Amino acid sequence: MLAEQLQEEVWESTGGEPVPACPGHQHPAKADSANEVPSWVCPRDGHVLRPILPAGTPE
Repeated sequence: MLAEQLQEEVWESTGGEPVPACPGHQHPAKADSANEVPSWVCPRDGHVLRPILPAGTPE
């Protein structure tokens, strides 16, 4: 997934800062699909944080 590749690049450029941050955790959110919508998801508990692309963004 393109979001995973971009996340890795951002992670390296921020010196390991979790981007996007997973609220309440020390790790970054993971790019995944939630109901067929590319979303940021907590890798620990599977909580869907938000869609990767804002609503109305052309794919």
